Amino acid sequence: MRDSVDFCYYVVIYSFENFHKTSNRFGMSLLLFLFVTAAISVIVPTLLGVSQRGFFCDDDSIRYEYRKDSITAIQLMLYNLVMNAVTVLFVEYYRMQKIEANINNPRYRWRNSHLHALFVRLLTYFGYSQIGFVMNVALNIATKHVVGRLRPHFLDVCKLANDTCVTGDSHRYIIDYTCTGPPELVLEARKSFYSGHSAISLYCAVWSALYIQARLGTVINNRIVVPITQTVMIMVGLGISFSRITDNKHHWSDVLVGAIIGMFIAVYTSVFWTDIFSNNTTESETQPLLLSTPVRPTRAQWSSEEEERPRGVIVSPSSASSVVSAIGGQESDDILLPVPTSA
Repeated sequence: MRDSVDFCYYVVIYSFENFHKTSNRFGMSLLLFLFVTAAISVIVPTLLGVSQRGFFCDDDSIRYEYRKDSITAIQLMLYNLVMNAVTVLFVEYYRMQKIEANINNPRYRWRNSHLHALFVRLLTYFGYSQIGFVMNVALNIATKHVVGRLRPHFLDVCKLANDTCVTGDSHRYIIDYTCTGPPELVLEARKSFYSGHSAISLYCAVWSALYIQARLGTVINNRIVVPITQTVMIMVGLGISFSRITDNKHHWSDVLVGAIIGMFIAVYTSVFWTDIFSNNTTESETQPLLLSTPVRPTRAQWSSEEEERPRGVIVSPSSASSVVSAIGGQESDDILLPVPTSA
């Protein structure tokens, strides 16, 4: 099965037995990801600005009235956070209480602290769900600035000066025009394609539905609860998307494209990045998210191994960790992996 990039990263560091380098590599990866998303969502729009597109005077699709949002941006962010966090918390708690009751879950150590397995899994899965959310937001912001499609209520907030569309051919394409409406509303009215509400709401719904299917659907003894829960999640996501049409904020095509992109990122993040369909058996839950840093054996331990080893047998560096684990007598520190490993 497919190993994640992050897991391979840690395996390489593990072979060098250097915890500090592991922390540095993970920090560098996180900084690189943040830089790329910042470049897409902040630097690119700042340098390019919002595209100034013209319009046809007889275009009825941009003559709708301005309405306030039924679902505000803050409510959408809270919906994303609560939906994913509650889903992960419930599923992992259920697995621990009902499925893994007879399994001795491993101790997770981070430096000198011990972490509960439920906290580790919640942080891991929720964290990766939010990576997909950040990808969605960054892509949506950059696309809106580059495309600059006019919202359905554009003419209502623009308030054209000098009755530009009254004189001349009504079908002519207007490029040189002046808006007298509130500048912030006019600027926002140029960001119709594609719907961020649709992309984020469907991303959250589809990711949560796939997560439930992967972590709970194969083990729960009920074929009604999971499908109904998934259906409700999808319906809520679709309801938020459709509200953008009734609020005159987006054209139907903006909502459709946003929904497709949101669902695509959800599938990509959950299946190919987080790999949630692996490590779902009760056997794999004994050590789902950690690697052990091998402890360097003492001189006495290596001497005893040399005496027991037949002449001519060479122990390679890659097998040193197995030798150390066989010696016993010392505890090893555990390194927390950011993603579940693949078989």
